[in-house]
Amino acid sequence: MPDDFQSNLPEEYMDSDFDFGFTAVDADELDGYVEPTDAPVVSEESNETLTQIVSDMEAMESKLNAILLKLDNESDDTFSPPVEIDMTRVEEKLDQILAMENQELLSAVSDQSESIRAVIDEV
Repeated sequence: MPDDFQSNLPEEYMDSDFDFGFTAVDADELDGYVEPTDAPVVSEESNETLTQIVSDMEAMESKLNAILLKLDNESDDTFSPPVEIDMTRVEEKLDQILAMENQELLSAVSDQSESIRAVIDEV
């Protein structure tokens, strides 16, 4: 890249007063635009508010810890929710599904054997 970056700019840009969205300023001029702001003063009221917020958060944290402890105790291996599953119904449903699958397989095989038999008869 050449040292003179302006050598690659078209003359129409150089000869116009077009603002490209920024204006170069020096430090003295910048100080005139920027107003110094002081840090906010911490008052006694804000300290009381902060203390109240901290105590509320500590109370909330203790409640959350109690909930987590209770959930952890319930998730032990000794805890098991009552589950009643009628295994005979499950077995009956599985038997019905297997019977339907077998019937479908038998019908597919018999259809194929009939079409194979027809091809053999033609030959």
